[in-house]
Amino acid sequence: MLLSDLSKMIVVHDVFNFIDVPISGVTADSRLVLPGWLYVAEVGIQSDGHDYVADAQKRGAAALLVEHAVDSTLPQIIVNTSRPLTGSIAAACHGFPSHKLRVIGVTGTKGKTSTTLILHHLLSSLGYPVSYLGSLGGRVASKELPATLTTRPAAELQELLRDAVDAGESHMVMEVGSHSIVQRRIAGVVFDTAIFTNLAHEHLDYHKSMAEYFSAKALLFSWLGNSGWSADSIKSRKLAIINYDDCYCEELQKQIAVPILSYGLNPKADLWADDLRLEATRTRFNLHWRHQVLKAEVPLVGRNMVVNSLAALAGGIAENLSLEEMLTALQSVPMIPGRFERLDFGQPYTIVVDYAHTEDSLHQAMLTSREMTSGKLIVLFGCTGDRDKLKRPIMGALAVKTADRVFITSDDPHSEDPEAIIAEITDGIPKEYKNWSCQTDRRIAIEEALSEAKEGDFVLLAGKGHEQVQIFADFVLPYSDHQAVADILSRKT
Repeated sequence: MLLSDLSKMIVVHDVFNFIDVPISGVTADSRLVLPGWLYVAEVGIQSDGHDYVADAQKRGAAALLVEHAVDSTLPQIIVNTSRPLTGSIAAACHGFPSHKLRVIGVTGTKGKTSTTLILHHLLSSLGYPVSYLGSLGGRVASKELPATLTTRPAAELQELLRDAVDAGESHMVMEVGSHSIVQRRIAGVVFDTAIFTNLAHEHLDYHKSMAEYFSAKALLFSWLGNSGWSADSIKSRKLAIINYDDCYCEELQKQIAVPILSYGLNPKADLWADDLRLEATRTRFNLHWRHQVLKAEVPLVGRNMVVNSLAALAGGIAENLSLEEMLTALQSVPMIPGRFERLDFGQPYTIVVDYAHTEDSLHQAMLTSREMTSGKLIVLFGCTGDRDKLKRPIMGALAVKTADRVFITSDDPHSEDPEAIIAEITDGIPKEYKNWSCQTDRRIAIEEALSEAKEGDFVLLAGKGHEQVQIFADFVLPYSDHQAVADILSRKT
């Protein structure tokens, strides 16, 4: 593709040093530039891509997309804002790969990862070649990908979609974070189905208000109806799948111009569940769909996992999968790392690692844990640094009121002082509650929590979930709750 072909796709403010060179790829990361590629200088929150033009040129960039002329001999296309254009240009370079796939986007505060992985399992179990991308990494063209961002950068995402098409895959299921929507990382991706899990108090350090946060999520659904396709196209079916139980459900429906399928625990939903039976290693429930009542079982624990399973089943219905076959496949869903993940090292009490890191998700995890134990509920958690501070005292109050024993510790402090974060958590604890203690070192805190656990108790380690590192101001420490527990219990045997 020639540079002139790409420039016709966008509103060009000016050009500089123009030569109509061939473009073989695109990236906004100067470290990833290959010879013949277009380098897009994006202006981010923490860095300015224009500062890395020299590095891009040294690596063989053929041309630049910039917001102002820079000191370079390369052809320069000058635009008002570069970031929103990266995805669309990358899509063109890769032959618009999302046009050749059924693309399902899952968005919401909680449940994105579980819903994405359950739906991926359902599709693959029923014979569909399917990729997925999300918080835990991904699997594209039979290759396992490491965890990075919830939603990949725009150029990388288009390259992965191309890989999926070239491998003959039919579907892509991907988590879509609110940051990626606002930053237009999903520009150039044509979605067929969008799934809304819920909206809760999170990311307000970025979005500033719940109204702004909601608007970001709603954009994905607004875009669903913006493209028309012929009746015989694989892209001809569009569907919005929404959680009827969520308080934003009604407002979201106003943003949607395609058919809607609702799910939840409310009988007014199109697909709903009741008679939930929580067991140690699985959850059973009755599934209601179009006057049918079917027995369902998932080897995951908790009400949230039932709701996530409903979302995934609704996604399968959107793809015309057999409900009965999906329910069979649902029984073999693998454990989702860090999502109410049970750790069994032969100890006489239950240990669960969960990614709960908001006040609502922590509360729900504690309520589920309470239902599953006749002994004490012991909870350990912290709060991430450089994130929404308003939730910290709320989480402290919720924890001590719900659990029998609470250990407050560090999560990922980032640039903040871990002790200052803990102090903000404890500020919300009413004076009459004495069932808590603080320990900055998370590994030591876990050891203290496990030392108090007795037969029949339930230990909930919340916040870190699947994560494999702990992030501090000046260093990153290899760390996981799973490994910490394994090390601690191995020393006791």
